[in-house]
Amino acid sequence: MTVSSYQVHNVINAYHRHLKVTKPDDDFGSKSKAHWDRPDTVDISSEGRKRQMLEKLGANALSDYHESALEGLRKG
Repeated sequence: MTVSSYQVHNVINAYHRHLKVTKPDDDFGSKSKAHWDRPDTVDISSEGRKRQMLEKLGANALSDYHESALEGLRKG
């Protein structure tokens, strides 16, 4: 299968147009930066937040325990 240069050019132009999608950012209808410049947001459920907090607390507790155990070995 052969792809001609004008087909490649059309695909690049379509991609370029897709990347230029903008949204109004105020009441005056001005355009914001391209969509990839907007910050990503992540919504975590309350169950997910609890799980994440418990995992972090557990990891910190385990790290503290290992550190104190190594400290005891270094002294003794």
